[in-house]
Amino acid sequence: MPRITTVILALLLCGACGTPEAAPQPPPRPSTSSSVPVPRVTAISVRPTTTTTTTTTADPPEPPVVVTTTARPVVARTTTVEPTPLPRPDPTVIALEGLPCGDEGAPGVDPTGRDLTCAPGTRGRLRWVEP
Repeated sequence: MPRITTVILALLLCGACGTPEAAPQPPPRPSTSSSVPVPRVTAISVRPTTTTTTTTTADPPEPPVVVTTTARPVVARTTTVEPTPLPRPDPTVIALEGLPCGDEGAPGVDPTGRDLTCAPGTRGRLRWVEP
């Protein structure tokens, strides 16, 4: 397996270290130039003129009509609900079948919910087994 890795690495290095002449040249881009005549700017002059200003006063708008209603305020009732206490988990030991345990006859449960018991296994060692 290491030989294949070495061969692949050598091929990658050889391909990466090629000369610039080996790389394909980009196709030439045609260059076009165009010229558009720009019109001459004529002289700009500013002539003072007389202006008259007229001021017109508009009548102020009428104030909006405010409609008041007498409604009984809504009283929000607050109720307190005490959360129900969660049941206490059983003091069972989560165990995996075949792993070492400490006390012979101790009950346990595996992660799938099967009951296990601590019992002597091969060579007299205590292991979790199905009863």
